[in-house]
Amino acid sequence: MRKLLLVAAALLLPFLAAAPAAQASSTAICGNAGSGYCVNAWNGGPYVKMYYGGYSNDNFYLRDVSVCSGSAAVQSTQHGDTTNCPFSNSNLDSFFWNNTIVEAVDANNGECVGTSANGYGYLGSCGNAQGSGAIDGAFNVLHNYSGCGWAIANRYWTNKNGESSYWVSGGNPGTYLYVGQQGAYTCWGGSGI
Repeated sequence: MRKLLLVAAALLLPFLAAAPAAQASSTAICGNAGSGYCVNAWNGGPYVKMYYGGYSNDNFYLRDVSVCSGSAAVQSTQHGDTTNCPFSNSNLDSFFWNNTIVEAVDANNGECVGTSANGYGYLGSCGNAQGSGAIDGAFNVLHNYSGCGWAIANRYWTNKNGESSYWVSGGNPGTYLYVGQQGAYTCWGGSGI
């Protein structure tokens, strides 16, 4: 019996050695244009903090949301569109014109990054394809800054503050993601963008 097992193992060894190792599919949204700390559903959520990449709770990706007349692009009458959307200030619609409107989805539980009352990242319901039913702060505009990567402007806080308000990394492991910072932004990158 022992010889039979050894022979079977010897015959199967080349096939087992050639099989690729199973790896978890992971996407991440990280600061420093993708090389810094990553968005992390702290202890599974609901708060969103920053942490080293490669952990199971940093599995986030951006998904387009068609909140502007069925389009996921920012619209501005100053650029010939028939409406101003998604901001309450038409000058901001003009500034961000044609940028993509997105929500950040936690691939582990399907929830989206929104905001707590104090502006920290907080998981909640995502919007439907037209953008309704989402947690406050779920909708963002992805804006490319030359030489930086991507800035993420939050619609909720931009409308509330009356000026561009962005996602900002807490800068250290375990610090909160801030989703409504005025006047400053983090350069984001990673496989989730």
